[in-house]
Amino acid sequence: MNAYFNELNYSLANEDTSLEVNVLPDQSKHVLVAAGSGSRVTPLLAKNPEHITVVDLAKQQLYLTQLRVETIRNFQRDEFLSFWGYPSREMNPETRKKYFMELNLEAEAKEYFINLFDSHNWQGIVYNGKWEKTFNFISRVFQLLIGKNKIDQLFQCRNMEEQQQYLQSNFYGLGYRLTVGLLGNAKFFNTFLYKGHFVKKNMPIGYYDFYNSTFRKVLSLCPARENYFINLILRGTLDFPEGLPIECDEDVFHKTKQALNTTTISYELGNILDVAQKVPPIDLISFSDVPSYFSGDIEKSYLQKIRPYIAADGLVTLRYYLRIPENTDKNGFDDVTSDYATAIAKEKTQSYNIEILKKIA
Repeated sequence: MNAYFNELNYSLANEDTSLEVNVLPDQSKHVLVAAGSGSRVTPLLAKNPEHITVVDLAKQQLYLTQLRVETIRNFQRDEFLSFWGYPSREMNPETRKKYFMELNLEAEAKEYFINLFDSHNWQGIVYNGKWEKTFNFISRVFQLLIGKNKIDQLFQCRNMEEQQQYLQSNFYGLGYRLTVGLLGNAKFFNTFLYKGHFVKKNMPIGYYDFYNSTFRKVLSLCPARENYFINLILRGTLDFPEGLPIECDEDVFHKTKQALNTTTISYELGNILDVAQKVPPIDLISFSDVPSYFSGDIEKSYLQKIRPYIAADGLVTLRYYLRIPENTDKNGFDDVTSDYATAIAKEKTQSYNIEILKKIA
């Protein structure tokens, strides 16, 4: 693990947790999940597990998860959306501060957010992570080199036939290729986001081909206005209510809110491998892309370290970003990735190689 993961890195969603929601069985006993922004945690509550353990190396990400949980617990959906800064209803700073002060948060978390909100004049904080700020910059480069009008026209497409016709005739030109070439590489991400700790790529595909392919796959899923990820890439903000992450989905939100009456949640600061070894049998471990940053002996043995602590038929979801751990010992696990092929194909970011393993009982 590295120094990158010691700040508020994510505030929105760099993964589409609809995949993990599909994987998690209803009413599981115990889920262990990497926090991220917290938006990869809260949708899992919709499956009504008995207990969720949230883990992260950065306490700020645990605070953010706790804030998401408490705002879901205490707010109605429209209040939740406006508190965070999602469209479409605005919440004025005075109201946001009043709502926040009524939340039941740990003292350290409350102090952290008071300072954070104060520094942003009590505006919504959904775009305050380093990852989100970087993508705001990326969107401005796209708008400069492709043209804001062209991007705005893309988001006016209401169906896939209309969108594909527009993309082929108006979009993938020199400006697009220049943007992907300038920004789609390790040097850019190390300079502006990872500060030298960008993942060490071992996939054979080149950077340009990877990001170009990812971009085109994302735009083949649904109209751009319906995908939060492409909104971030091209607009820097989420401007369309139909294009919000799964935590904002009306049905998911209400199921999540209801589950908070029964599901217990604990927060653990530390390494997910260490935490897995001190909590009860686990039905699902949601790793995020953490294994992409493993190296040496740990990338070979990490599954065996956690295997004794996974329940019979327990599942592990793994996302690999530009790097797949090498020579990993998968004895005692079945690869069930193909069982979830439809959910993987619909994942909104298309940025990850995804693997789903099941412990052999």
